[in-house]
Amino acid sequence: WYTILDIPGPGPTQRKVGGYFNSDGTAFTPVGGTLSGTSTPPVTGESIAVDTAAGLMFVGNSDHLSVSVYNFNTNALIQTIQVGNPNAGGTTDDDLVFSLAVDPINHMLFVNRFDGTSTGIVKIAYNPTAATPIDTTANANTYLGSQQFLITNAGTTAAYDGVHGYTFGTAFELDIATHKLYYTDYDSNFTGSFGGANFVGTNGIYVVSDYTAASPTVTQLTLSSQFPANGSNGYIGQMAVDDAKGLIYFTVSDLSLTTGQAHLYYMPIAGGTATKISDIDNVNIGDVITGGLSLDVQSQQLYLSLAYFDPGGPGVGVDPTANANHVLKYQISADGHTLTLLDS
Repeated sequence: WYTILDIPGPGPTQRKVGGYFNSDGTAFTPVGGTLSGTSTPPVTGESIAVDTAAGLMFVGNSDHLSVSVYNFNTNALIQTIQVGNPNAGGTTDDDLVFSLAVDPINHMLFVNRFDGTSTGIVKIAYNPTAATPIDTTANANTYLGSQQFLITNAGTTAAYDGVHGYTFGTAFELDIATHKLYYTDYDSNFTGSFGGANFVGTNGIYVVSDYTAASPTVTQLTLSSQFPANGSNGYIGQMAVDDAKGLIYFTVSDLSLTTGQAHLYYMPIAGGTATKISDIDNVNIGDVITGGLSLDVQSQQLYLSLAYFDPGGPGVGVDPTANANHVLKYQISADGHTLTLLDS
């Protein structure tokens, strides 16, 4: 389980350290070291994707603009590229470069970019043996040069409401065998104009038919009637795709940080009505960021990361329960419909 761990440190912010937990929960092993980034004060990490064979860790930085590449064998920062434009929407522009996914077989990196008319999923090829894996010659792959988009806001309207399209991918999941990219699109029910494009509230899971194709199609899998864009039935967070069982597991979080609870669902991989498995502790970390969800396809075990705080207490960060800030490990039943807690 590769993740980013907040460790108390000097100054007003925590140091973020990239690394992994063993599957039995025995230890956290730092790899990539402290995520220093390249700025002062340091830009640290908020999202992560890894190519373990190449020893590369890709990190979406907390400036919401850039992606850094670390060598987790040497703990060295290799390069940082700026994917988002800091000025496109004006001086109060809030580009969001956040979610990541990596295909270590075809050496592709996918990055969410929310930036007006440049909103979409950026597709970046990388060379795992190069000194700088991502080519930035003539500003390639950066906001200043040529970027290849897998999908765009304007190009996905048919999968949404016919007028609006992809807005903000908060979670990516790749099925490398089928070349499908699954994503969660949730934008805090934002409706309005930004950077020359018009947006409307989104809250759903979608699939891109083939991320190696020139013109893939996008299909909505969850039902808007079950999970409305206004979050009245919660907002969709992380997901894990079980291709063998033909199911998608995902979390749904209540909107409140201090009183909200989360829920774990499954639905058919082809989409449709989702079934709630159980209520779980809070996964809402804040700023539409939710705790992770990951599947070990060999052991059929599901890993769920909980937030530090839980509902019912006086405020954020001061009311943890026994499972708060834990990773829970579940065994999935033969039919995939029930879970048995193994460890936390």
